[in-house]
Amino acid sequence: MIERRSGVYGGFLLAKKPEEISLLEIVKVMEPTMYVNRCLEEDNYCSRDAVDNCSIRKFYTNFQNIIEEKFSEITIKTLIDNK
Repeated sequence: MIERRSGVYGGFLLAKKPEEISLLEIVKVMEPTMYVNRCLEEDNYCSRDAVDNCSIRKFYTNFQNIIEEKFSEITIKTLIDNK
């Protein structure tokens, strides 16, 4: 997503076009996690062992999916253009 160039005229450049980079990609790179609840973490930290039949876990999973879907729809270009 980001390309680094060394030297006098170096710096950081986008490796893709702004319309090809989603807000979801940026958040996933910048944040250690973006899960709305600890029970969704890969280590399955949960007092109920992250069982699939837990109604709270189902709620958080659905909510997480909505957030990720919305973040994936927003691109850098969208943010730049203020749309």
